[in-house]
Amino acid sequence: MTAMVAIDYFAVFGLPPAFAQDLTELEHRYLDLQRHAHPDRYAHQDAAQRRAAAEAAAHINEAYRQLKDPLARSTHLLALRGVEVLSAGSIPLPADFLLQQMDWHEALDTARRAGDASQLSGLTRDLRAEWARLESRLSRALDEGGDNADAAATVRQLMFLRRLIEQAQSALDAEELS
Repeated sequence: MTAMVAIDYFAVFGLPPAFAQDLTELEHRYLDLQRHAHPDRYAHQDAAQRRAAAEAAAHINEAYRQLKDPLARSTHLLALRGVEVLSAGSIPLPADFLLQQMDWHEALDTARRAGDASQLSGLTRDLRAEWARLESRLSRALDEGGDNADAAATVRQLMFLRRLIEQAQSALDAEELS
């Protein structure tokens, strides 16, 4: 399915459309743009100019939010290439990943029921290592190989993995508080 993209968030910041980004540079550009577009600078202008400034600031905020997050950035980059990652069923997940995910969920449930902070910590560490491996694969697919299909499948895997990491971290935090 082809994606329709209304705006190129990379262009907002004058950055090349690529997965690999210098997040410090992105933040500097964001702050600079916000300094110039901030609605407070237009407080004494007419209503149309104040509204335009508020819209510009909101647009800059949205672009920054999208580009600083690796999943949002990769989804946007793929959308710019005409690939819709979020449409239901458009990108199948590999069977081995689905099986691994079931194993991780089982391990998480077991560690939660046991109240085992050590087991939760180990699982969280393993999930973060898998995240790093998949993020590296995503970067190669998007920036080096131009393999949009592999990139889209990897984004979908990372979406599932992010939720699992959040659940594991939440369970670990709860165990450490008790």
